[in-house]
Amino acid sequence: MPFKFVLLTFFLLFATKSAQADGRLCAIGDLHGDFYHTCLALRLTGSMSYNGTWIGGTDRVVQLGDVIDKGPYGKMIMELLRNLTVQAEAAGGQFVNLLGNHEIENLCGESPEREHLPEEISSYGGQDNRAAAFSHGGRQGDYLRGLKAVHVTQGTFFVHGGLLPKYAHYSPDEINQMIQRAIQNDNWTHPLVVPKGDGPVCGHGQAKTILETGDCSTVHESLRLLGLDRFIVGHSVLRSPSTIRHYCGGRWIMIDTMISRWEEMDVAYRGHVSAVELLPDGNVKDLYVTERVEDLVLWQPLLEQYGVPLVEPLPNNFYPRRGTHTHVRTVVSVVVCGVVIVISIVWYWVYRRYRGFHQIAQTSTDVPLSPEEHELDEVGQDSVGITIDETDEKSQLAKLSPRVATTSAARPHTPSQEELDA
Repeated sequence: MPFKFVLLTFFLLFATKSAQADGRLCAIGDLHGDFYHTCLALRLTGSMSYNGTWIGGTDRVVQLGDVIDKGPYGKMIMELLRNLTVQAEAAGGQFVNLLGNHEIENLCGESPEREHLPEEISSYGGQDNRAAAFSHGGRQGDYLRGLKAVHVTQGTFFVHGGLLPKYAHYSPDEINQMIQRAIQNDNWTHPLVVPKGDGPVCGHGQAKTILETGDCSTVHESLRLLGLDRFIVGHSVLRSPSTIRHYCGGRWIMIDTMISRWEEMDVAYRGHVSAVELLPDGNVKDLYVTERVEDLVLWQPLLEQYGVPLVEPLPNNFYPRRGTHTHVRTVVSVVVCGVVIVISIVWYWVYRRYRGFHQIAQTSTDVPLSPEEHELDEVGQDSVGITIDETDEKSQLAKLSPRVATTSAARPHTPSQEELDA
């Protein structure tokens, strides 16, 4: 009997481990204060129900940071993810919320004010209360200080920004420990956490190099040092269209598709809900919400629970749909080109008209006088002692050109001496 009990125990442990290994592995990019689209992304991974509870079982979901700022519901999203973390662990799964550069900026007090909407500030009860919430001892501050910066599983390095080779000499655990130690001690000059630096959380340089030059040397070198297969990163947004991109032979995957509708980009490129799933065969599957099939009423209890209005004050009342959005930049470019063409045509027409009038005026001024016109011109200049019969004057002027006739008629008649004597 004891022998059978031991065998049964080993069988159950093995089955549990196998089930956990067979669970799905998904990742979600930047959320930036959009609660409703966060819910859609979590539903896309199959890990959350409409009432906000974990239904992923042994699945694993990694969120790559930048939960807060830009949109008004960052506080509510943090509470939702905190609850999912506890529920996933209890179910044998895992939900990992990583640090992003916006979390770092809020912890060190360098987050730009333009990133904080009035609705978000009011959710904390004012700017002072918001600052206190992110300080030591504050609810949001303590939660963020306990998060990891990087996560490794299934041959994949999950991180918000990237990892340069000079930092890849450290193990993932060492990187997390150094970053957490720097954050706890408010050491914001540490190279791994300095805002706008080249650390794994805040660095843009690696992604920028890949996008601009296609140089993947730092990616291959870092993965060689780490002994891993690929990076999955957020942080660096993509435009036209906002889709998940696979670079460097699938070893560098960028999944920030601007899920939030409050992104500081053209409306055509923001609000695209997406995620990725790492398949057991090593491939990566892109997941998208291609249309608004969810009934908003189904989310009403969860939205009310977290204090999010059912009808959100969307920016410009805009709800984007993939494949049906208008490319605003293209429309503006066409309009501007049309205006330039019209202005050019009008300018050319005015120029031609002005040039024509100028040539006519110059030609009429330079026409030489005929002998008769020259003679009459001299008569007009010196008419003393010369009599002109008024009857013949009109007929003579009628024979002359209009210019000469006008000139002669305009000159005053000088009476001769005989006329004066008479």
